[in-house]
Amino acid sequence: MKLSPIEHLTFAYQLHYYLCWQTHRLRELSSAEQHVLRRELPRICRQYDMHLLSVTVQPTHLRVLLSLKPEHRISRTVQTLKSLTGRAVGWEHPWAHGYLARTTGRVRKSAVAEYLQHQETHHEYHRRVRSPVRRFRRRLSVSLSPRHADVELNYHVVLSTEWRQGLFDSSLAEALWAYWQRVANKHGFGIGRATILPDHIHLMVALHPTQAPAQAVSWLMNNGQYFLGKHYGQAIIHRRMGRVWMPSCYIGAVGEWSTAQLEAYLRKCGGK
Repeated sequence: MKLSPIEHLTFAYQLHYYLCWQTHRLRELSSAEQHVLRRELPRICRQYDMHLLSVTVQPTHLRVLLSLKPEHRISRTVQTLKSLTGRAVGWEHPWAHGYLARTTGRVRKSAVAEYLQHQETHHEYHRRVRSPVRRFRRRLSVSLSPRHADVELNYHVVLSTEWRQGLFDSSLAEALWAYWQRVANKHGFGIGRATILPDHIHLMVALHPTQAPAQAVSWLMNNGQYFLGKHYGQAIIHRRMGRVWMPSCYIGAVGEWSTAQLEAYLRKCGGK
């Protein structure tokens, strides 16, 4: 069964990031230069469609908390911010080569993992003799942090079947999980956890900083639909589905610290 690729996706999202980098050879910024950075950063972020949640400018470090869109790539975001802030203070080589990047969100990564673990209760499948919920886990085997950076980018992704049709039984869930691991290996990202219910799927995905969340979701949805249409077309036809997925999804950034905790930390460091 041949299914048309999804070309236009609608996202519900909350994508917060903590970024930090230091000056070249720890050269100290003057008070005037720190003031320039505090003044210019909001303007730069607005210009490039970023929302600045908090900023701390220290003599040798710049720390920012950002809200971004699914199309943003962290590597490009850091490159843009370092280039334009360096130009603002007038230094030829203002910043050191590396950076630190972490995803963060309304809740911590551990809370999301706990939520995925209890989907039977959440959807009242625990009342059934045999639960239709399937869980999968895999330790990430690829390095997602460049040599010059310390990066951990984790996302909670939720996909729904078309019209929330109950498509996924045990065999389809296992086959899709195995195929998605091949897709992730091909494109160089990781899927650490999946909870597959009959009509929707929760994923925990880890990305390389050169990858945008929207790009990874497109790979998963379109490759998954191709695979299911090729090998399980009768199941799709039986449920009168014209495609596997609704052309929308949820993406939420998660991390070891919540956004509120990082905002409090930056305020303690002297941030705004």
